[in-house]
Formats: sequence, structure tokens, C-alpha cells
Amino acid sequence: MLTFFKENHKSHRLLSGQWGIERETHRINHDGSIALTPHPKEFIEKQTNHQITVDFAENQLEFVTKTGSNLDQVFNELEQIYQRVNQSINGELMWPFSMPPRLPAEESIPIASFPHLQDGQKKEIYRRGLAVRYGKKLQMISGIHYNYSFDDQLLNLLYKRFSSNQSKQAFNNELYLKIGRNMLKYRWLLIYLFGASPIADSSYQSVFEDKIESNKSEWLTQCFDQMNLSKHATSIRSSRFGYSTEVEDKYQVSYNHLDQYIADLRNIILTENKRYAAIGTEKNGEKIQLNTKELQHEGEFYAPIRFRQIARSDETLLDALEQRGIQYFELRLIDVNPFAKLGLTKEQAEFIHLFILMCLFEENDGLSKQEQILANKNHQMVALFGRQPGLKLYQADGEEVLLKTWARDIFKKVSTIAELLDQATNKTYYQDIVKAEARKLDDMSLLLSEQIVTEMKRHDESFLDFGLRLARHYQLSQSHICKNA
Repeated sequence: MLTFFKENHKSHRLLSGQWGIERETHRINHDGSIALTPHPKEFIEKQTNHQITVDFAENQLEFVTKTGSNLDQVFNELEQIYQRVNQSINGELMWPFSMPPRLPAEESIPIASFPHLQDGQKKEIYRRGLAVRYGKKLQMISGIHYNYSFDDQLLNLLYKRFSSNQSKQAFNNELYLKIGRNMLKYRWLLIYLFGASPIADSSYQSVFEDKIESNKSEWLTQCFDQMNLSKHATSIRSSRFGYSTEVEDKYQVSYNHLDQYIADLRNIILTENKRYAAIGTEKNGEKIQLNTKELQHEGEFYAPIRFRQIARSDETLLDALEQRGIQYFELRLIDVNPFAKLGLTKEQAEFIHLFILMCLFEENDGLSKQEQILANKNHQMVALFGRQPGLKLYQADGEEVLLKTWARDIFKKVSTIAELLDQATNKTYYQDIVKAEARKLDDMSLLLSEQIVTEMKRHDESFLDFGLRLARHYQLSQSHICKNA
């Protein structure tokens, strides 16, 4: 594939695509507590309700951009959404971290309400189900969802050159599945580079304790006992102490074939969970879960990479995938960057694009269940121990390798893609982005997770105080990036 693009002078085609960003945040008070005011009415109006909505809690905002054909367009829209919200929340602040601000007792966290939507009651019951299954505090974690699809012209070009007696949609499905497999395999690198949740507020402590108690996992207990989170972790959010579920440990959803991916998910959705059954679907005459299955529906599958197709009014997400194939994929493991007002920088987004292209170019005929298990272990190891010197990860054959040694091999591949893209513009823009990220391998102080801990120490402030300082800065600032004082 690399030869094809080089020899045919088609590298400019790789610059195209369709992007969308979803960013979550909390409306908070100036003391760092969550705002208990209702979701602003002006955001419910038709012209904004697709761009500014709520996630799990009533105060948990979600910004959703339209699909854009370039990242400048997407970030401009994200900026506009941010400004609109900033002007409409009556002096409240927006929390700049993935890990939540100061949380009240579980019962005081208000689940989002949707009285203005036809399916609003179902949405509320679903969230009640999340609360009884995982606890409200866990659901208060925020993140960035990076949605991407290839440009049709690029897909047509690839289909013409690389297809083998298959339909266009079947070819597209295989392409996206291969990327998904490679992203699962290498995703630990994005957690290492962009993990930005090495610490949590003390009000989140009960979640750590509940996770250890409910999982009865020796490995989790050892992790918690052995580590000082602020010393080694890169992303609590991405770890088992964060926004992930037991389903990911119990079931390995196949990324080898779309029909198997759909079948595996449907099987989980139809599988009864004894603990959820014991809770029941009603309490005091109120419905508290949609059902007692392992997943209430597809949206509860908290995978780092999910495949998407736009669902019609009479379809489930899986029905849409089955009928029309993969339209785009959703990368869900990126932490909110607290040093960026919008929660993500354009440079981060560009690097992720290069990473996706590397996953497109690299051959991968399939992932075994054992390989997926090892990939999941690497994910957890980097999330919890990513800044530990000499950390080793598992390769596909089970052999251990130093994180930095493996990372340098991946960077060589990403650098090749960057060089190819720069040929289309006669600049070094993409190569410079890769070099900036690669420096984090030799200088750990450049990692977002390390910068967070360093800043807190330098200012002698708590996680809450640091978050409030940044939130106040962004409320007043018109710049995209918060420059360290």
C-alpha cells in the first residue's frame, strides 16, 4: 500500500477524510462542586440540541460537532460550541479534566432528564440502569470521542486497487475491521502519549474501593496496593478503576469479521446477568433498568473502538451495521486534555489521524482471543503504570518487550506515513508532529500525565484547586491552549 501511494503520486488523497469530535465536561460551581442547576433551556432548542446535549448527569455537558471534511473545520465548530456554552451557563465553570470534580454522595448526583424527547423516558431508565450497575460516580468520568471515516474518493481508489471479487461495502468493512484490529493492538501508545488522568479527587475514592471489592481481582488489588497513582498512572479513566466494565474481561468481541462482531455483541445483549437480575427492573414502582442482561443495549458496550452506521428510526445500531455495513468508527480512549481549552489540540487530532493511517497500511489478517487478551493487558498496564521506568508489555506471541523499544518501532511506521503526507504539501508539518510526540519517549516530563502532577506540585495545590484554576482561566481566555505559568 505504501508503494502504491508513493509510485502513483496519490498521497494527497490520504489528507482527506470525515471527522467528528465529541467532548464531555461538567458544569461546576466556583467551589468545585457539580452544578445542580438544570440543563439550560436554550440548549434544548432545535438548532443547538444536536451540538450541546447531556451525557449521564444533568450537569454533564456533551459537545458534538457536525461531520467535517478537515480538522480546521471541526475545531472551529468546537470553539463556537464552547463559546456558546460559556456565555449561557450564568457564570458556572466547565471542568477541564476527564476525572470528575468534587462529587457529592451518590444519591445527590442528578441523572439527566429528557422530557423534550420522544424517547426521553427510555434514555432516563437506561441511565438509572447504569447507576445501579456501576454507580453514579463512575459515570461522571468524561472523555473525548474521535469519530473518523475515509473520504469516498480514497475508498474508491483503494477498492479499485486492492479489492478481490467483493462488493464495495464488503471491502470497506474489511478495511475498517483491519484498522480496528491494529488499533486494539497498538492503542496502548495513545494512552501513553495522551493519558491525562493520573489522579482523582478524594470524593472518587469509594469507586476504587468498590472496584476492588466487586471484582475480587488479585491483579487489581496488587495494582492499587503497589502504586502511588500520581507516580506511575497515565490514565485512570482508561483503567479498570475508570470507565470500563467487567464485560470487556468476560467477553472477547471479534474484530475479524463484521458478522461475528455483530453476533458477539448480540449474544452479550441477550445473556442474562445474575447480579442485575437480583437487582430487578423495578424499585418502589419505578423502572430502574431497561432489562437484566449483560448490556441494556449496544450503547453500553464501552469498547475503545466501536464501529458505526447511521441508524434509521426503526433500527438498532447493530441492525444498521448489519444492513449497510460500517460507515465510520469511534475511538473512545482519549482523555480530556486539561491544557487545551477545547479538551483536545489539533496536533493531537492530527497525530491520531497518522496513527489511523498506520493501522490502515499495516497488514493484520486477524486477532485471536489470546491476542485480544494480551492487548487488553497492555492497555491496563500503560493506563496504571505507563510512567514506570522499564515497563514491559506483551507482544502477540506473549513475549515481553520494553514499552519504549516497542514504541520506537511504531513511531518508525508513523514517521513513514508522515513523510508520505508531507510529500503532498512540500512541508514538514506532519513529520514535526510525529517528532514532537516521539520526544515523550526520552523526556517523560512532556507527557500530559507527568505535566499534571508536576503542575500540582509546583503550585502546591490539590487536584480540585488545579482544575478550578484552569477552569477560571478558560472562562476568561479566548486562546485555545493554556500555557503553563
